[in-house]
Amino acid sequence: SKGTGAASFDEFGNSKYQNRRTMSSSDRAMLNAFKEITTMADRINLPRNIIDRTNNLFKQVYEQKSLKGRANDAIASACLYIACRQEGVPRTFKEICAVSRISKKEIGRCFKLILKALETSVDLITTGDFMS
Repeated sequence: SKGTGAASFDEFGNSKYQNRRTMSSSDRAMLNAFKEITTMADRINLPRNIIDRTNNLFKQVYEQKSLKGRANDAIASACLYIACRQEGVPRTFKEICAVSRISKKEIGRCFKLILKALETSVDLITTGDFMS
């Protein structure tokens, strides 16, 4: 069949071809993580501000490359956990675990590494209350 002149698009309306060339693998990884974060947040009905904060946390961690070698999904899950606490709607590791494909143990590990990497504190509640 002859081309109609219409470009080929993926389900998000992005042109299939130009993206592959113009987008670096790190941008692609970040976009995938943002998609994953939105999906997880939607599953537990978290508001947009939490998604935005999670994306920002993820971006900071990702650009620092301090968690190289950890799965992006695990980092994203831990960022979601931190964002919830910072925004005052804490969720347990178990709840985050339920909407992600990552084990509670791995989310906990990433959580500690991220806090160290960003030298940030998760105010509001102490970890002790939450590990149970």
